[in-house]
Amino acid sequence: MLATRIFGRITTCVLSFYLTTVFIDEFQSTPHPKIEHTGRCATGPAIALDRPFDHESGFAVSVKVPGRKDVSDESPNRSPLIICENGKELGPAHSLHNDIRLMGLGRYSHWEEQAIFSASDNLDPQRNGREYSAIIPASPRPNNRVGQTTTN
Repeated sequence: MLATRIFGRITTCVLSFYLTTVFIDEFQSTPHPKIEHTGRCATGPAIALDRPFDHESGFAVSVKVPGRKDVSDESPNRSPLIICENGKELGPAHSLHNDIRLMGLGRYSHWEEQAIFSASDNLDPQRNGREYSAIIPASPRPNNRVGQTTTN
């Protein structure tokens, strides 16, 4: 009888450990679908986005972009600011903050003197060793939100 109890407890522990491992693997891992970014970053004066970044929640971090309040997503025109990761443009730009937090994958937004962004592969920008910069391109790009169309 004692052997049966010990066997039952060991089986329960092993099963609990296995199910916990499966749960963490299945529900905590974020799939990383292939996202095609636009490629090399635009030319223009670059502002280095230095660590430490402020962790928002989920995949998002925020950082101060000094002197760029005039080109915010909250101004009458969308911000032309582009965030780059190791010289490659992130995006989509002008993303909803909740989408950046929940989905990540390079989404970003700029408002007043703050930018909120995520790494292209959802690894923590604080620790992934990549360089981040912000650029106001020499030639402006269309400022519409992803999926939005413009009319003439």
